[in-house]
Amino acid sequence: MDMSYDVKLTGTVTSKTTNLPIQGIKVTVNDDGYNFGITDEKGKFDFYTSIQNYDYYNKDSSVLYTPDKVRIRFREIDGVKNDYFRDTTIIINPARKDEVRINMELEDKQ
Repeated sequence: MDMSYDVKLTGTVTSKTTNLPIQGIKVTVNDDGYNFGITDEKGKFDFYTSIQNYDYYNKDSSVLYTPDKVRIRFREIDGVKNDYFRDTTIIINPARKDEVRINMELEDKQ
């Protein structure tokens, strides 16, 4: 029995202030450390990830994520080059799609 399905995540990360692409942003799925991509010089990323077919719970028994509620985190890994952007997490619903496109604007840290 297959306990997950594969989805290709693609997109672009830009600065909300300048509208320019941001290189060096790590895009992770559910903060698991294994499913991630890093934006290139054009702010683009694309990678395949496996989405679990079951609910995942916190220690307090609350649902952390489900197959229909996936957390995508955008985190800067090169602050000197990118002028420091805020970490941002969004929720997507991949709904068994083959590909999900995400365009994200990150705010500067101030």
